[in-house]
Amino acid sequence: MKQFTSAKRLSENALPGEPGLAESHWSLKLVLILVLAGILFAGQRLTAGTWTALAHLAPEPINTMLLLSDGTVMGAGANTETGWYRLTPDSAGSYVNGTWSTLAPMNFTRLYYSSQVMTNGRVLIAGAEYGTGTTNSEVYDPVSNTWSIVLLPPGLINMNNVPSSGENSAGFMDSISEILPNGNVLVAPVEPVNYGGTVIYNAALNLWSAGPTLYRGFYEDEASWVKLPDDSILTIDPFSTNSERFVPSLNQWVNDANVPVSLYDPYGDELGAGFLLPDGRAFYLGSTGNTAFYTPSGTTNMGSWQAGPVIPNSQGTPDAPAAMMVNGKILCAVSPTPTSANHFPSPTSFYEFDPVANSFTQVSGPTGSTYPSSTYVQRMLDLPDGTVLMSATASQLYVYSISY
Repeated sequence: MKQFTSAKRLSENALPGEPGLAESHWSLKLVLILVLAGILFAGQRLTAGTWTALAHLAPEPINTMLLLSDGTVMGAGANTETGWYRLTPDSAGSYVNGTWSTLAPMNFTRLYYSSQVMTNGRVLIAGAEYGTGTTNSEVYDPVSNTWSIVLLPPGLINMNNVPSSGENSAGFMDSISEILPNGNVLVAPVEPVNYGGTVIYNAALNLWSAGPTLYRGFYEDEASWVKLPDDSILTIDPFSTNSERFVPSLNQWVNDANVPVSLYDPYGDELGAGFLLPDGRAFYLGSTGNTAFYTPSGTTNMGSWQAGPVIPNSQGTPDAPAAMMVNGKILCAVSPTPTSANHFPSPTSFYEFDPVANSFTQVSGPTGSTYPSSTYVQRMLDLPDGTVLMSATASQLYVYSISY
């Protein structure tokens, strides 16, 4: 899983969905746009939003992005794999005109890992699919601008990691995580000591302990977790159509209903992002091009799954980012569906998904109709001003603003 804050799920940093403009206002504006645009050529699409390049380049290419509690953005450097940088909006609150500053570097190199901004404002980073940090974690304090190493007690994760290069084979690796109602962080290591084991970071005590065992399966690598209105955590088990939920009140993973369509692709075993919709349902984007809705039961009983619309133009979301926007629509990065020869095809196209209309609308990319990269190198982050910050592991970042 090529971790994005995103890319898989952005719920911790995403803004809650808010209703858009009244239908009559939108209809009037659409008519005006059509009149101003004149005659549309066949196949031409209206741009639903606007991309704007940040005025200042980041000090190095940025991958993982996190929204800190003071409204600044913390971005990970892709070249150093230890460097972090802060994007501070200008005095008018503009991120486009914001400035970059250098933060203290991590103690270990990391690429693709768990990351959470905790309720106490500190940042937890755990593991690494690549790099020296696969079997440990670090906590960043934004106030003191310092990193603290947090080691794990024996018996939680496999520590026998000895590759000289390439992908790690022990510990957290490319793990997924979620904040629990009590402020602790639940993580599913890719290489736990016990089959299906998870771990919990206690934010108050600054220590790790064993978490609840998954209902089925060994790990949650490549999965997307969605926190539901009752604080339970929904997942589609890799690399299947089975689903299960973690119920905090029971401290237990429970079985849930089967997904009616396949969302993991059979080549790279990838999945797209998952979201909690404003109406309380969950929505998942599939690398196969399929999508699915989940309606919770509201209890510990199983919910129900329904197939969603297929992503247009034979495209899918192999480890692709997406972002819930303030109008309740989802900005999606998509690419041609994976093949045996190419697990991460390019270029990337962009769509807005409207869960009310149950439809996708193609929009422009930041530099043209498409963007010339695979989706897994991209990240999206919701900002407090209602825009979406996008990075394609480059020094030039972009902001997407919705149009009303």
